[in-house]
Amino acid sequence: MRNYKKRSKYGVDQTTKGKQNRTVIDRKTEKEVCFDSLLEKRFYEDIVCAGLDSGEIVDYELQKKYKLQPSFRHNGKTIRAIDYVADFWVKYSDGSERVYDTKGGMVDPSAKIKRKLMYYIYPDLDYVWITHTKSTGWIDWDENEALKRARKKEGKKDGN
Repeated sequence: MRNYKKRSKYGVDQTTKGKQNRTVIDRKTEKEVCFDSLLEKRFYEDIVCAGLDSGEIVDYELQKKYKLQPSFRHNGKTIRAIDYVADFWVKYSDGSERVYDTKGGMVDPSAKIKRKLMYYIYPDLDYVWITHTKSTGWIDWDENEALKRARKKEGKKDGN
């Protein structure tokens, strides 16, 4: 029997079991964290925790917020600010910093626009979309999309 607790922002019923599959104890705060997806949880366990254990990662932050556009007034109305919330900010032992956003499956157009704004507003920020596949493991999202296109193209050549 399912225990329907609440509906997600996508209008899908969330069971307590599904939520438990996405939770983990945060290494910094020692509190339970529920990730938005299993892919985020996997990244945290595979990359962040492993990097902390090896000493490669010295600091991290979950759900770091970046301002893409401040709020402003137009014709007497306040227009809300546009913020971007990245999945992970990671600081490495060599002093470099990287912002990761995990992406699985299809990416909505607003995410692509926000990525362009991130590149424009924060040009010095090492900002990466990352995904995981069985064949490649953790891979840059753009590289994975190129591989998908190449496989699709090869499939069309073989079919003709």
